[in-house]
Amino acid sequence: MSSVQLSRLKPQLNALKVHFPEPKIFLDAVTSLFVMYENKNNTTYRWQARTELLFYGIPDSVMSELEVKVAALSREFPQEAITNADNLWSMPYYEHKRIAITILSKLDTSYNQALLLRLNSWISPALDEILITELFSAIDKKPEITQNDKWLSMVKSLLDSQDLKSKKLGLISLKASLSHKYHNLPGIFSLITPILLNSSNSLQKELMNVIEALIDQSETETASFILMIVEIYPSEPLLKNMRKFIPLFDKYYQNELRTALSF
Repeated sequence: MSSVQLSRLKPQLNALKVHFPEPKIFLDAVTSLFVMYENKNNTTYRWQARTELLFYGIPDSVMSELEVKVAALSREFPQEAITNADNLWSMPYYEHKRIAITILSKLDTSYNQALLLRLNSWISPALDEILITELFSAIDKKPEITQNDKWLSMVKSLLDSQDLKSKKLGLISLKASLSHKYHNLPGIFSLITPILLNSSNSLQKELMNVIEALIDQSETETASFILMIVEIYPSEPLLKNMRKFIPLFDKYYQNELRTALSF
């Protein structure tokens, strides 16, 4: 961004502080900012994500400055921040929703329940992939969210669904929990057992990511879990799927698993 553009943007961002406590006016102010910096020829995001989501094509430099500003305002006006995030999320544009995510993710831990409530509503198979990425990037910095019982209840609901996209999203959500030291591994093993028993090739990538994260937490427990599963359910399709996980382990456990999975 040129110095001329930056000198114009700074006062515009500073003006947002006046409007932040007034959600309707704040939404209009943010929308006006997007219209001002809109690039109607920018189709990069839409092409990359193959999405029907609308884009203003706002330059990254403008979005970055705006996110810094709303992050500070969210901490200063937390109650208004929640309403502003809801209003922004209701808009059909990527940029509005991205700022909504920024606002909620910058609230302190006393507002975790408000964030969890919205995550349960926002995270769905219908959500565009680019927004799923934005959401998980934001909550990755909040381990207290991804290890909360309400979060894990949402994960279980997604995994229990008959919809393949829901299951995939459930595994991605589970991986988010395991990105930090999650101690209830038996609970995770219980959640993924039905997926392992009835998995399709479409879920292999997500399953591999979850197993790899489990190994990072405890290789011994994860290997024992796989050995237990194949002992209880020794079907050839299951054994075939389990063999795909062998390279993720160290040499000792690879040998143990190869022996167990060769019958």
